Amino acid sequence: MIDHLADKGYDSKMGARPLSRKIDELIRVPLSKQMLFDRLENCTITAVMAGDTVEFSVEQDAVSIVNAEGIIIV
Repeated sequence: MIDHLADKGYDSKMGARPLSRKIDELIRVPLSKQMLFDRLENCTITAVMAGDTVEFSVEQDAVSIVNAEGIIIV
């Protein structure tokens, strides 16, 4: 996923500015909609690249917090 974002989010003329838009398009907006409309609470959300899109899987009633390195904190 990081390689895809780095590849699609960089422009030789604009640098990394498109990266923010690509993160919004692939992750922030779809995940926000899923969290709001599905009323997700106490769950683990996993993001996986599927072609050029990101798919989210939700595991309900999981009480855990995962840091940026994927390590479960609680």
